[in-house]
Amino acid sequence: MIERKSDRIDYWNKQYYGYWKKRVAEANKKLSGDSKIIKGDGIVSTNDNYFSAIDLLGINNKSSVLEMGCGFGRSIPYLYKLTKNISAIDISESMLSAAKKDCKDFTGVKFILSEAEKTPFDSECFDYVICYGTFDSTYQNDTIKEINSIMKKNGRVLLTGKNYQYFHDDTKAIIAEKNARKKGEPNYFTNVQLMTKYLNRFGFSIVHKRYFLRRGDFVKDNFVTEIPNKFYEFLLVLQKCNIIKKEINIQISHEFSKTLKEINSKK
Repeated sequence: MIERKSDRIDYWNKQYYGYWKKRVAEANKKLSGDSKIIKGDGIVSTNDNYFSAIDLLGINNKSSVLEMGCGFGRSIPYLYKLTKNISAIDISESMLSAAKKDCKDFTGVKFILSEAEKTPFDSECFDYVICYGTFDSTYQNDTIKEINSIMKKNGRVLLTGKNYQYFHDDTKAIIAEKNARKKGEPNYFTNVQLMTKYLNRFGFSIVHKRYFLRRGDFVKDNFVTEIPNKFYEFLLVLQKCNIIKKEINIQISHEFSKTLKEINSKK
């Protein structure tokens, strides 16, 4: 089992906000080449990447939507064009304060300070959940069970994250993982093959799948649809097919990737 970090709220609240704001701003300039903020890394996902992923859900004006890990609210203006029934949660007070300020004109949006693993919502109250760029920052077993609980039958969730085993020569991925560990970032890798194998136990089926082989492929929208043995990131649209009724003893995430463990073991 993954050890829960008592200081993770402080990290997201204090250290991460300014950094992520700069990286998103850099991405939306749509410059070619690598990041100027983090040497040796690529550009992070743009708003266009984000919004085109949201479109995969098929949200309409009658839909109830939860943005899980809303950050500083960059998706809210786009979501508001699709539906006015929006709730948005984040673990970071600084992120949530920025979202409330930047999105003050979007009346009716509910901003709530909350962890992903335990939300204040009733069972089966959302048609859609968006967990974009957030799943790998959570305790994933608990998060996917919580999503199942608060989602209506046949509801759908957009889920993105990092895979447990990527290529040994994916230098940018290795640098990113090492840098995250140096900063103390609470970041976890999903054993996607294991999760999808037992997905029905988590109460979901796959509607749409994209696998991005290397770090940087996500922003380029360069993906395959059949699950490879090794890849770096994933995007899944899952549909709730049943309610979880008992504890699931399948650990789907890890604090370190299998790739970095293998590299370190050879030193």
